[in-house]
Amino acid sequence: NCVSEWVTLPNLTPGDSEGYRNAIRNIISKESVDWWIPVSHTTTAVVDSAIKKELEVANPFVKVLSIDNVETADMLDDKILFLEEAKAMGLAVPEFYKISCCQDVVDLCKKG
Repeated sequence: NCVSEWVTLPNLTPGDSEGYRNAIRNIISKESVDWWIPVSHTTTAVVDSAIKKELEVANPFVKVLSIDNVETADMLDDKILFLEEAKAMGLAVPEFYKISCCQDVVDLCKKG
């Protein structure tokens, strides 16, 4: 009753979200969408937050159920940023290390 159509969107490519963004804007306009509720994979979460801001200006009649700002989406999407934020808030977090390359593992092993 509540969903009249299910739509598959183009995949995001690293550094290029324009096809994905355009597809969402076109569907919202063409179908006179009232609500856009992104059920995102982590690869689209940050872009979905950015699109929400764009829609607030370009199409203020569509309601969007999404995180309010890109910075929060980015922090929630990045495990290290999330743990650092939780730690800064005084929450208990496990010991963690950012591992970006093999040398980081070697260095961590040397520390013991």
